[in-house]
Amino acid sequence: MLQASAAVDFSGERAQKMTMASIAETIARRIAALGDPVRALGASRYFKTGPGEYGEGDIFAGVTTPQMRALVKEFWRDTAWDAVPELLASPVHEVRSAGLAIWVKRYEKGAQDEREAIYASYLAHTSRINNWDLVDISAPGIVGAHLLESPRGILRTLAKSPFLWERRIAIIATLAFIRKGEFDDTLEIAALLKTDHEDLIHKAPAGCCARWASVTARCSKHSSNNTPPPCPARPCATPSSAWRNPLANAGWCAGNIGPNDEVGAVRRV
Repeated sequence: MLQASAAVDFSGERAQKMTMASIAETIARRIAALGDPVRALGASRYFKTGPGEYGEGDIFAGVTTPQMRALVKEFWRDTAWDAVPELLASPVHEVRSAGLAIWVKRYEKGAQDEREAIYASYLAHTSRINNWDLVDISAPGIVGAHLLESPRGILRTLAKSPFLWERRIAIIATLAFIRKGEFDDTLEIAALLKTDHEDLIHKAPAGCCARWASVTARCSKHSSNNTPPPCPARPCATPSSAWRNPLANAGWCAGNIGPNDEVGAVRRV
């Protein structure tokens, strides 16, 4: 079993008294106290928690994003990396979100052995990272950050997973590479996912990550300002249009859409 790093100093009575169980319970109670039933109902609808929907059965407390950020800021130093799986076991969406945000922060600030442990534990708990926002707040800062200096074959494995959220992790993690000026993995994963049947792969991750990688790469080669140069077929779309038509943009980036194709059409190759 992976062990927590001793590199981070948790000296003081408060840190010593907060066991894994007690800190997880404290965070869960705080989230319950902050919750708002009306907001929770709206979140449940927005994240599609009804029967047969992608978030079926997920439970929301109704906590705002600023409240969640403040909570994570308060607790991340006192929460050992191996306390987070208890948070991920919660049926409450915001509790799992808090755990993932704590992992991201601890990965950013931790020593190498703790980072290795967080990365391994993250991949072991993907079944609890089970909505698009949970993936999006964590995959770049943990999986992507870890693979900046490591072999990236795991991304191909995740991209071929039958589990929707693992496929989303595969492409969203590559945002960490784009930020470092590395684009090949993004375009390769987008090509693997271009025929995916789930709209939560097409709506944002595959299309937009590929589009941003392609536009950024062209900018870095051809332009010294923030204006993308024109592509050979037609003027470059803005990032906002990539969100509206991500699959078309992903296909264009991979060379599978020509200038005369209808919007949204992708040639099968």
